[in-house]
Amino acid sequence: MDNMNATFTLYNGSNVIKTCVFNNKTNGTTLNCGMTNTSKWAKGNTINCTVTATDNNSQRSTGSATKTVSNLAPNPPSLNSPADGSTGISTSTTLNVTVTDTDGDSLNVIFYNGSNHPICSNTSISSGGTVSCRWSSLSIGTTYKWYVYVTDGINTTTSSRWNFSTNQVPTTPLTAIT
Repeated sequence: MDNMNATFTLYNGSNVIKTCVFNNKTNGTTLNCGMTNTSKWAKGNTINCTVTATDNNSQRSTGSATKTVSNLAPNPPSLNSPADGSTGISTSTTLNVTVTDTDGDSLNVIFYNGSNHPICSNTSISSGGTVSCRWSSLSIGTTYKWYVYVTDGINTTTSSRWNFSTNQVPTTPLTAIT
């Protein structure tokens, strides 16, 4: 099996981002140019990759590929509290979720009730941040449904629908002690 030399050149537009040279590699070997977690992968940037491979007989082959870096939607929010299906919740409670975005974008979050009416909103939340919403004036002994809408300004994600039930009216009569 022939060994090869390979040169990878990555461009952002016409600007060279990185050049990697690999010498005496076996044909079929996976080569890594080490381009992870870099600002060059910003949304909307077009990355051009040109590869030139030369075998031991000085035969050259050149190929290229172009990729426009796209934006990924935020991840579905994860529920912190109150737990889904929980009971005995106060008639004034705090809803809490954690929001994340693979791209690390700042996020806007809207909490909705089960009738699709907004309860509250929070803006410019960092990826990995927890977000709270105070939901007040709830009725005793009632089940409430809610969900969360998250956007990075380009893509959106909606959570599962969660529910909780508020405290019941006491059924035990009060006895006066004299």
